Amino acid sequence: MAVMNNPAAPGAGSSSMGPASSDRHPGQAPAVTVVIPVYQTQPYLSECLASVCGQTFADLQIVVVDDASTDQSRAVAESFAAADKRMEVVRQDTNRGPSAARNAGARRAIGKYIFYLDSDDFIATDAIAKLHALAERSSADVTFCRGQQFLENGRFGRTFPVRLLRALSGVNPDEFTNNWVFMSAPLALYNRQFLIQHDVWFNEDLTLGEDRVFLSRCLPRARSISALNEELYYYRKRQASLSNYDGLDAPRIREFITYNERVSQNYAALPMVRQHYLLTFVIPQIRSLVAVSHGGDDDGLRRMIDGMARIYRGLDLDLVSHPHRQQWRPVSLVPKRYLGVAEALSAGDAEQVRQALSKLVDCTDTPGVVEARELLTGDPAAALKVARAEIARDPSSAEAHLIAGEALMRLDGVGRSLTTLVRAAKLDPDNPEIHMALCAAYLRTAQIDNAEESIDRARRISPSDSGCYRLKSRVDLASGDVDGAIAALQKAIALRPTVPDTHVAMARALLAMKRLPAAADILNVMWGEVPGLQRKRLEFWRLIAWLAARGEGIAAVHVLLAAHEPGTGGRETAYLVVSLLLNEGRKHTATGSAAFPAAFPAARLHDLLATHHAAVAATKDWPLALAVAELEVLTVPQESNAVRHGQALLRLAEDHGHAGSIGAAVRALKFAQQTSPQCPGLAPVARRIGALAERRGDLAAAIECASVSSQTHPTCHDFQEHVVELRSRFARQLALGHSSIGSVA
Repeated sequence: MAVMNNPAAPGAGSSSMGPASSDRHPGQAPAVTVVIPVYQTQPYLSECLASVCGQTFADLQIVVVDDASTDQSRAVAESFAAADKRMEVVRQDTNRGPSAARNAGARRAIGKYIFYLDSDDFIATDAIAKLHALAERSSADVTFCRGQQFLENGRFGRTFPVRLLRALSGVNPDEFTNNWVFMSAPLALYNRQFLIQHDVWFNEDLTLGEDRVFLSRCLPRARSISALNEELYYYRKRQASLSNYDGLDAPRIREFITYNERVSQNYAALPMVRQHYLLTFVIPQIRSLVAVSHGGDDDGLRRMIDGMARIYRGLDLDLVSHPHRQQWRPVSLVPKRYLGVAEALSAGDAEQVRQALSKLVDCTDTPGVVEARELLTGDPAAALKVARAEIARDPSSAEAHLIAGEALMRLDGVGRSLTTLVRAAKLDPDNPEIHMALCAAYLRTAQIDNAEESIDRARRISPSDSGCYRLKSRVDLASGDVDGAIAALQKAIALRPTVPDTHVAMARALLAMKRLPAAADILNVMWGEVPGLQRKRLEFWRLIAWLAARGEGIAAVHVLLAAHEPGTGGRETAYLVVSLLLNEGRKHTATGSAAFPAAFPAARLHDLLATHHAAVAATKDWPLALAVAELEVLTVPQESNAVRHGQALLRLAEDHGHAGSIGAAVRALKFAQQTSPQCPGLAPVARRIGALAERRGDLAAAIECASVSSQTHPTCHDFQEHVVELRSRFARQLALGHSSIGSVA
């Protein structure tokens, strides 16, 4: 197979590469080439390369392109290459950006397929195997998977793309257009001959948005596209990432405009795709305008406004106001405060954009309001402090009052929250977000009539906002109108079918009416079509625990057995868990209790689970112990008791280890460390799982466990030395050709 080489391609022949090498697979080209551009990612590179070298699919060519890093990234890559002959390290003489590095790697490729992996990310152990199998089975030019964010604090974030709701096998591009603008280039396996035939390369003059430009050239030309509805790619979201848009300076503003223009032009022949691209990104683009405006870069702001006015001319805002006109749903609603800027962009009038933005920045998105809004989710106390300072500066700021009211509600200051939100509503009576916040506050104080009035006002102002209907369902339930609540939730699901909370609320409302088959159907829909597997499993088990604790045995078992995938322990094991809960629930729960928290305190449920886990573990019935441990993990809220959550994860990790699932054991162990770094027993459990991994020859997992121990006791040289020894053994193992050994994603 010819090397992917095109003299006319961007940057062809400009790096210090030599002739392409294919001697790692004599007589036969590898099935997949993994291209990894590297620049200054030493802290993350080992995890990235280990996830590739440890793939269950061994027929790989691995091309690492060092884009003139000045840290130890090249040394890390070369140490892996010395141990794994499938890997080669290519050195660029000068730093030329990720696009040039990807293209350099693609020109070295000899595999049938190409997979692009960023060097600060990593992939699941079976990612390539699953993508390759689907690509071969469907003869697809492009085969996607889903991804999940991995945050700097060690926790996993949202999954993406949110619109990829089901597996697709060999569909034509027209059937896949509802996913185009939401995908990311590294999420896919590409047929290399398809890329050659259509001359699809990364634009080397871009370091911002190059993924979207690449896909806007690639996807319209594909004959067939396949997709797995599985999270196989883990994207590390970090402050220093090139994809972080904060603090745009002049060169990046130029790139910002350039990449948007190119994507818009590439989709020009596909009007609805272009419209949905523009609608999808209009909110972050306006936020970028706000950020640059606050930065005081007048020339940069002028360039940005002029460029965006050209790009967004003709934006169809009616698609937001009338979701039934959308080719696919949902495009996020444009907040009221942004509508003036969005309308000016749609008109293509740069001066009108400047005026609307100035009004937005002066009256609404002031620096204090922007800061308070960003703090609200993670630190409501800090958000309240900033919002109050903004109110003192400008008492007429409805946004500052809204943020202060929401912060007070999260801090349990419901009375003060109501006062603040009422003031916000008087300042801005046509803001649906304020009326929705007021409704939630009235519900907290059992003022049902006021809550109904607030939510009706919000629905009149914003009839396409699914959040209004979710709140309406809560109001109806509080007033005893279960049929009304179900109708409101059906409307919410129709508007936003990808929100797990809506499905769970619908299931609970149906259960309250004893409509058990309908509740099970809702859970099946949620499990099969709503993205975010971990969130679904969490909600599913919470619902089972809620039913069991209320003594609703028939309902719990019915829902459990009717669902597609009740839990990793299997249906029989999960049935035993529910039976165990029911037996204890009968002893401690009064008949006819109205609600789970009051009737059966969560702490009591966790105590029961921990006690029963100890009893089951003593019998070494590991499948049942796993089911009990999983249920305990999923019913202990991490945010309310991190230590308890960490201890439950440690029990789950040990059970997985005893059951022989070393990869799952290590993942649970790392989650425990992330949740509660000082969790009692962390280091001993890590040592025990590491010993199990060593006995099974899984040195990659053993290294992970030893690293947890060394981080727990950073001054203990024995732990550090053990990590070094294991890495040395792992390198020797790879050198001997054991390329299919386990690895932890």
